[in-house]
Amino acid sequence: MAAGRQRSHRDENILFEDVCRKLEEKKLYLSEDFTLEMLASEVASNRTYVTRALKSNSLNFCGLVNSLRARHAIDLILRGDCRGVRLVEIAEASG
Repeated sequence: MAAGRQRSHRDENILFEDVCRKLEEKKLYLSEDFTLEMLASEVASNRTYVTRALKSNSLNFCGLVNSLRARHAIDLILRGDCRGVRLVEIAEASG
């Protein structure tokens, strides 16, 4: 039984790494209508397994997406790409 749990945990970690890689490479979170189902499809999984993989890393879909969007907005501001741009425009550009 313990070996099964270890395998499951390892599979969740692999899926979590795949989720993070896809999010970073494709910047999927910048789409305003990005959903858990869309993410699951990108990693060839389903919403249940993706949710478990996120939960095993103390995250949830909304929290992860919102933190990536906030980081994107901060990066835009710090790079200086947004001089003269309204905050609402930065928010829209960040998903």
